[in-house]
Parts: sequence; structure tokens; C-alpha cells
Amino acid sequence: MHHKRLDDQHLLTKVMDIKAMGDSVFYTCLLSHLQNHMIHPSKIEHLRSSVYLIHCNNRLFIIKGFDSNQTLNNQKELTQRLKKNGFIHTYSFIEDLPTFEYDGQVFGAIEYIQPSSDRFHFGSEKNRIEGLTVLHTFHNSTGLNLTNNLSHFNQIVKWEERLRIFCKYQPIIGEYVAESILSSWINWAKWALVGMKQHETELMAEKKVIIHGDCAHHNFLRKQDGELALLDFDLIAYAPPFIDYLQYCSRILPYLVDPAKELWFYPEIATYKENKAFLYALTYPTDILREWNRLCKNHLSHHSAQLHRIWKMTIEQFAKRMKFNEEIAGMIESL
Repeated sequence: MHHKRLDDQHLLTKVMDIKAMGDSVFYTCLLSHLQNHMIHPSKIEHLRSSVYLIHCNNRLFIIKGFDSNQTLNNQKELTQRLKKNGFIHTYSFIEDLPTFEYDGQVFGAIEYIQPSSDRFHFGSEKNRIEGLTVLHTFHNSTGLNLTNNLSHFNQIVKWEERLRIFCKYQPIIGEYVAESILSSWINWAKWALVGMKQHETELMAEKKVIIHGDCAHHNFLRKQDGELALLDFDLIAYAPPFIDYLQYCSRILPYLVDPAKELWFYPEIATYKENKAFLYALTYPTDILREWNRLCKNHLSHHSAQLHRIWKMTIEQFAKRMKFNEEIAGMIESL
């Protein structure tokens, strides 16, 4: 009993030493779980929601929360398959540390990749090329039949819902953005969806792979050895690979001077230059709708910095994006 009190006191001291912000009960459970498996962390960093960096002597690793055991197992199986197929541009799960559950989430351990000081960003032409290469290699390495529980992604359904929500928030957004500009974004979104539906056979003709589903810059990481890694597989699904390339195009568009011409310089994207479904999809303002929907859902009055950023994106990119859409529409007419 005396030893038990000492252990409890030591655990409490550890929690206080780490000075964890947020849910102290969670940190106590996490520390107890780690110590039960002979891991004694000196520091725990809360990186973002449900993601923690564990410092333990000369070892670093990640503890991450997943919404279910199935989601965790899907990602474990994917990373194992990737490594088996020669895709080395990602992390591995740590198998010798069991999972633990807390507040409806399942927490697993992941290898920590030391980042380079040269951070990945889409403003660099070199990065844009390398990111596409890694994404292409990822698609070729995933294979099929990962699990029966992996969802099939439908871009049209996703974007119809995004547009519906944006239109619901239109009166709120209209307090910050002129009606003529809002109407233009909405009309292009509707036009894109009509075209995608008309050419849905082209949309779905490509062989399905496991897509990454979130090609944001923060999911690419430059390692200390200079190699580029692909991270975070929370949105993996079965779909044609062009779904990822559409996302990638949306992310890099702001950095291209003449995107209607420059996009086709990239071989992975040039494949779709005569695919009408892909061309229609390029004109859908997914970034504008996504960011406004997220901001309105989270009560934009409390996020003045984000509001200003999205307002600038909506207004300052407007002329450039309208020119791009008109040029893409011209390409469609010429096919």
C-alpha cells in the first residue's frame, strides 16, 4: 500500500512537471498507460487536436487519437502495405506499444519523423513538382482491397453538400462580401457540378486507388535527410486518383501566375487536360466554399484573423479566378 501511494504521488508529480494544458485527467491516463509499459516521458507536447509528441530520454514518438479501432487499423494496414510495396515516404506505427481508449477515441503510437528546417510549401516550384511525384508514387503503392470498411469517395455528392451549406450561410457571408461576387462563386459551383454530372462516366472511368484525401501543405513534410514524406491518412478512401490531383490543383492555384496554362506543365495533371469532367471540376471554388463554411460553423465573429484571411482570398483572387474559369470553359468548348 505504501508503494502504491508513492507511485500515485510520483504520477501526480509527473503530471505537474509536464504542466499539461487542457484535460488533466487525460494526461494522467496517458502517463499511467505509458508507465505501465515501461515508458517514462520527460515531456509531452500537445501538437494539435488529439496529437501529442512524447519525449522520452533520447526517443521521440507520436500518440494520436482515432475515432475508432477500425480507423486506426485501416491506417496501420495502409502504412504496412506502403512500406511493403517500397513506398518509404511516410511513418510507421509502433506495434510494441498497445493502444488505449479515452473519451471515445482510440490512441495509437506513431513513429516521429524529424522535420527539416526547410519547410514544405506550395509557393516553391520545386516543392510542387516533388509533392506530385510523392502523391503519384503513393497511388501506385496502395493497391486495392485494403479493407471492406474503407469508404468509396464521391466528389459530386461531397461538393453538392458543400454548396448547399454555403448557400445556407449566404446571408451571413453577404455581410462581408458583395452580392455580385457571392453570386459569381455560387454560379460557377453550380456550373461545375452540372458538367461533372454530364461527364460522370469520364469522372469514374479511371481505375480506383486509395486516395490520400487531404493534400494540404501540412500533410507533406520535408525530412532532415531532404526527402519528402506524406503524413496523416485520416481521409483515405477508394476513389480515382484524380480526386487527389483536383485537391492539389486547388492548393497550388494561388501560386501560379497563369494557372490555365501552367497547370498542364505538371505531367500528373497534364494527363487530364482533355478530360471534361476534370476540367469542369477545376472551376468549382472548393477552397472558397470550404473556408467560409468552416468559419460560419465556428461563429466567424470570434475569428477576426481567419475572417480577414478568407475575405482577402474571396475578394483579391476573384478577378484571377474568374479569368481562369473562363479559360477552362474555353478549353471545354474546344474539345
